[in-house]
This record gives sequence, structure tokens and C-alpha cells, in this order.
Amino acid sequence: MRKIISILFISLLLSLTIKWDCIQGKSLSVNQTIVSAFKSNDSNIISSNINVWGEFEANYGLTEMENMANNIAEFLSMDNHSMKISKNYSDSLRQVMLRGQDNDGRIITIKLDSLLEDGKHENYMMVDVFYDGEFNLDSINSKFEQLYLEYNCKPHFNTCVTGALDGKVSDENSLKIEQSTLKILGAKFVEGIRDRGVVSVCAYSPLINKDIKVGKNLINVNFAMRYNDQEDKTYMWIATPLITTEY
Repeated sequence: MRKIISILFISLLLSLTIKWDCIQGKSLSVNQTIVSAFKSNDSNIISSNINVWGEFEANYGLTEMENMANNIAEFLSMDNHSMKISKNYSDSLRQVMLRGQDNDGRIITIKLDSLLEDGKHENYMMVDVFYDGEFNLDSINSKFEQLYLEYNCKPHFNTCVTGALDGKVSDENSLKIEQSTLKILGAKFVEGIRDRGVVSVCAYSPLINKDIKVGKNLINVNFAMRYNDQEDKTYMWIATPLITTEY
């Protein structure tokens, strides 16, 4: 089922034009809204993930990209002893990937890509942060904005928090949790599926300062639930704008 959901979701993304855009005006704290949604449903937060990507203009060689990755690692207070770096090079790709932990135990992946297409280089910077438990998403968002500004790079954020409830949640209660979550996030249901215990909902909140456009619809909230019979737990995911992991 997880593979089916993942394949369906990837197919949806590939088949539609997706446009990232920031909403101007009032915005809610991602950390406050998502955490409050979990607490309102008595769900324990298991992990938090934030992924940021952007395109930068500088056309670096592999050595310069490695230096850039190390500078980013230093900016994010990564532990030198935990860091591992890998490099790939071909006629159409230069890639540097650095992985390690920061001083708070968060797993950080830095990935720099330089792609050659039609004689022009497209350069991308991606930073992914994963933590077992809850961490202050707002403070790290602010740090990422500083980092990407330094490289004249517009950051695009994706945040996903995973939690769990003990036991199996009934269809009736899962619907109540879905509705209460969307209400806390100020979100309106756009589309979704319910199939064999798996719930996946896309919604839109005008109070959250990021969104994607899928077809004619704006989406910036993704909610999912799934029961794990081996662990006897019901897992819950809340993401802005999209859940990017299998569920």
C-alpha cells in the first residue's frame, strides 16, 4: 500500500504543472500550527523534517562546490567528526553531497547539483534536516533564509512532521481528526482519498505562507493517516505543502 500511495503521488506530480509561490500578507507559524494540531489529537510527535531547495547562479567547479558544502555545514554548526562527503562528476553533472549531524543531533544532508543542459548550467542547492522528535521549525526556517540569501538563492521550503497514536483509529475518529487538523491550520479540503485504512488529504490554507499550484488548485497542506498493525499504532503526517516520504 505504501508503494501504491507513493507511485500515485509521484504520478500526480509528474503529470501536472506545479508552481511554487509565496503568499504575501499574514502567515501562521509553521511550528505552532503543526505542533498544536498534533497536541489537539493527543498524538506523540515522532520526527520532524524540513527540506529547502533553491537555484543559484554561480557556476562552480567540483572543488568550489565542495568548499561551498563545507561552508554551509559550518554555518549550520555541523559536527566535523560526523560528516561524510561524496562527489560525482560527468559531462552533464557535477554533484557534491555532504551528510552528518549538527550539535543537537539533527541529521543534515547538503546536496549541490550543477546540471548541464543545452550548453547551460543549472545549479541547485538542497538542505534536508531530520530529527527524531520535535524541534523548533521556525528558528531553523529563519536560519535557512539567512543561508540562502547569502548565495542569492530563493529558498523553497517543505516541512513534514510525523506523529503516532496508540492503537487503531476508527474511520469515524480519523475523519474527526482530519477535520480538526484542517480547522487548526485554517485549511479548506481540496481533494483526498480513503482506502483500506489509509487517509490522504490535500488542502489549502490562506494563512500559511507557501503553496503549490496543482492544475487549477492551490495546495499547501497535506494530511495523512495509516494504521500499522505490526506496531498497533496509527501514524499521522502533517506537511506543508506536501508529504514527500512514503506512507
